[in-house]
Amino acid sequence: MTKRSSGSNSKTLAGVLSAIFILLVALAADYFLGIDILNPEEEDGDSEQQVVSETVASGEWYSLYFTEPLETSDRTQHTGSAVEAALIESIDGATQTIDAALFELNLASVTEALIRARDRNVTVRLVLDDDHMVLDDESTIDMLREDGMVVYCEDSEERPNNYDIRCDDRGAFMHNKFFIIDSSIVWMGSMNLTHNGVYNNNNNFIRINSSRLATNYQNEFDEMFEDGIFTDRDDPENTPFRRLTINGILVETYFSPEDGELIEERIVELIQGADTSIAMLVNIVTLESIGDAAVDRFNDDVDVRAVFESRGSSQGEMVTLACAGVPVREDGNRAYTFHHKAIVIDGEIVITGSYNFSASARDDNSENVLIIHSPEIAEQYLAEFERRFNDPDAEDPMAEGLSCPN
Repeated sequence: MTKRSSGSNSKTLAGVLSAIFILLVALAADYFLGIDILNPEEEDGDSEQQVVSETVASGEWYSLYFTEPLETSDRTQHTGSAVEAALIESIDGATQTIDAALFELNLASVTEALIRARDRNVTVRLVLDDDHMVLDDESTIDMLREDGMVVYCEDSEERPNNYDIRCDDRGAFMHNKFFIIDSSIVWMGSMNLTHNGVYNNNNNFIRINSSRLATNYQNEFDEMFEDGIFTDRDDPENTPFRRLTINGILVETYFSPEDGELIEERIVELIQGADTSIAMLVNIVTLESIGDAAVDRFNDDVDVRAVFESRGSSQGEMVTLACAGVPVREDGNRAYTFHHKAIVIDGEIVITGSYNFSASARDDNSENVLIIHSPEIAEQYLAEFERRFNDPDAEDPMAEGLSCPN
């Protein structure tokens, strides 16, 4: 038997110690600096799951999420979203009721969470848009049907004695995206519950703990689910706590179309009252009153800036703002959708919800809007605005030769 030399043993020991040292350095870099030396990202982003780097903020009564688009149609990459995980955790924590009004739903993870809730004897009821949910081949409604949920679409069948899902089968949209959980938690914002909504589009979604706010949303949900009221502009306003405070923060609640004109008037009023700044994170604006009010404040030396969805923006008030000299950007998420519907006033007031600033949102679609008077929350929306306004892929429409009216 040949014995190993002491020199070989020394080299082996040195190699082991060196490997341990490298491992410790890597772990230290990961822990203290956030540098993942052990699991670096793939440069092409295809052979490994991409990292979802969302922006999350929270306070005593809310949690706020901004999506970070991966910009890929490969659904195997669609994992790791903080907002998806938080919503599922909220659904899994429900003990009594979950009511949701959803324009779209094709996330199996959220659908499975709703099914788990039913398995715990939680009452789950949904209001859905027919074209974008009930009739959409990509939706997960069949998973809900297979779990025994009964779908009622008024124009296609007689009303059953009991149903779990009511569809809005009008020409206009049931465009809401909100959840009410255990009569005390509201989730709302611009984010559809879809792969694109969570992983490819720019969106915001907020969880608010407030039984009074939940009551506002519950009344709106019940009108749709029980009474089939989606577009009756003569419907009496049924928002018991129009202006409420949560931890000392004023929150205003609106639903269209019954509040449609009131929403427009209130937004214009807030813009006209801006003293220092207006930041617009918007998919589209076609209401001239809003565009004109923003230009008026810009002409009075208020700092007005805006980021618009690039597709179709030349058909709306982006042209009015850009041609007036307002700094405007078309978003840098060119493959997918800049889906925000938010305006920040004076760094103190946030207007957000499902409501595109359009005549359709005002007059026809079922929508919801919150106006939150909170510098803390406004700061988070402004940070999102700066990220999108300064995106290297965002473009100045004037630099592309936008045609302005004479």
